[in-house]
Amino acid sequence: MEIGTDTTARMPAATLGDRITSRLLDMGLSAAELTRFVGVTSEALSQWESGETEGLKPENLVQTAEFLATTERWLTFGRDARCDLQGRIREAPYPGELLSLVQTIASMAPPERAHLQAVADALARSTATWDGVERRR
Repeated sequence: MEIGTDTTARMPAATLGDRITSRLLDMGLSAAELTRFVGVTSEALSQWESGETEGLKPENLVQTAEFLATTERWLTFGRDARCDLQGRIREAPYPGELLSLVQTIASMAPPERAHLQAVADALARSTATWDGVERRR
């Protein structure tokens, strides 16, 4: 599946909860994976999906959008593209390589993605030498 495309024939997602549910289905992800990633209970997610919770805390909205590879704006309002990665990728220095990398990561099983994220986090925390200058993130 191409990044940012919806290949389903479902009705447009009208609410935040509908959009979360729709995106989980589109990506083949589970609600349990989302709750673990965001750090909320399954009850909280059920409230989001049912509309009992009108809005999400900003940090939960950001993490949910990140997990679902979309934007906070689309989750909240449903008015912009789910994922503007195609446009951003076309403007990148090496668009073909970046698109290939994004598609590879998107096709990974959740445990593989989690491992890759752990490696990336470890690299970001580590001390790196760049042009002879030691830098710490």
